[in-house]
Amino acid sequence: MIPILAAMAVVALDGPAPQAALVCSDVRVLDGDTIVACSNRIRLFGINAPEIAHPGLHIAQEPGGPEAKARMIALVSGKQVTCVPAGNQHDRYGRTVAKCGVDGVPDLGAEMVKEHLACVWKRYAGHTYDSLGRFCGPKGKQP
Repeated sequence: MIPILAAMAVVALDGPAPQAALVCSDVRVLDGDTIVACSNRIRLFGINAPEIAHPGLHIAQEPGGPEAKARMIALVSGKQVTCVPAGNQHDRYGRTVAKCGVDGVPDLGAEMVKEHLACVWKRYAGHTYDSLGRFCGPKGKQP
């Protein structure tokens, strides 16, 4: 059995009000840009990874989807993940939008872009990831 470790901490962001950070080692990967951390669905801030098949949602698998999910699993497996709400804080599906990191990889979203497994969705990221290049095309799709 995997022990569930969760804690709330106050972390100062760019804005004046501090945000609560979720720190958790109970993490499940849904795809290359979405995780479930301590029962909270988290959408990584500012990026978009190719989809894996979600038949119940009528979402077809996109090229690179399984590879992006596998890499995210490798990045978070057995590690404590820290997520800080960012951007709009919730997307249209009710997921918390956050920047998440693990020891050695402070920003999982940026790492996925650097590894060419996701693209920067400028519409949501603003200028946060401009230095990474690799911007999403129309409707957030891979270049």
